[in-house]
Amino acid sequence: MLASAHELADAGVRANVINPGPIDTGWMTDEIRVSGIAQQPTGRLGTPKDTANLVRFLLSKQGEWMATLVQQWWLPEGPAPRLTTATLRRSRIRSRRYDPAMRLVLLHALPFDKRMWDTTQPLLSDALAPTLYGLGHSLQEWAVAVLDHCEGEELIVVGSSVGGSCALEIARASPDQVRGIVLVGAKASVRRDPVAREVIVRALQDDGIHAAWDWYWAPLFSSTADAETLAAARRLALEQDVDDLIRGVRALHDRRDQAEFVSAWAGHLVVVSGARDRTPTPAAAAASVGEGGMSTWCRRLRPLRPPRKT
Repeated sequence: MLASAHELADAGVRANVINPGPIDTGWMTDEIRVSGIAQQPTGRLGTPKDTANLVRFLLSKQGEWMATLVQQWWLPEGPAPRLTTATLRRSRIRSRRYDPAMRLVLLHALPFDKRMWDTTQPLLSDALAPTLYGLGHSLQEWAVAVLDHCEGEELIVVGSSVGGSCALEIARASPDQVRGIVLVGAKASVRRDPVAREVIVRALQDDGIHAAWDWYWAPLFSSTADAETLAAARRLALEQDVDDLIRGVRALHDRRDQAEFVSAWAGHLVVVSGARDRTPTPAAAAASVGEGGMSTWCRRLRPLRPPRKT
């Protein structure tokens, strides 16, 4: 929600969240109703009209200044919680209490490393963002290493490009431990192309990262990508070790097809695509996860660029 508000503000789009808590629509037992009323500072439960009134205000002229608002109408048992970035991150789709042991994992794209997330981590200081190349020679080995580090914690895994493929491997290795996945510029299905893999590897070996960036990775960026983002991406790519990138290319191209796993997995899956993404396209990414995933798009994906100051 915070990212959407910043990225879409110049298009006149505002992002807010309403978390009304227990709304009395006739489904409550007497026990639930009494418990819910006891937690409300107003001394009564909410009604659908209460929610509609707030939505109407946010959409009205009077509410046009409101953005990044998290409107919570209910109080959990115990001490009042502090509103922090971790609290915002820990919001859940299902109406159940969040386990504070849950860990956010950020997995970088190829040909970058963990520094891809440097502008994001100050907002999420407890997130784990490893550099993947040194964790093994395959996505399965990378997944095991991440799980070993997290020692049984429940996880939300965000992965971009090869990081998205690794996120799926993590969920496959420990499906009950991973509560949700966000795929950014990644898809579950695979169409193997060993010739393309070896062409990229040979280019890295013979011509180096500069040449591979210019003819392979740079063209994958949208034609509307701004110069600052492209420059930051190029700098980070050129700072990598060529053997690490070769290992990453092989791991990505040798990955397993996860479409069948995703169709049966019980966790939450969100696919995020740039509107002008070239590979995978938004349609291909969404189709690869079937009906079990939630697909969304944005105009720009810019983890390599600092967030706007407000």
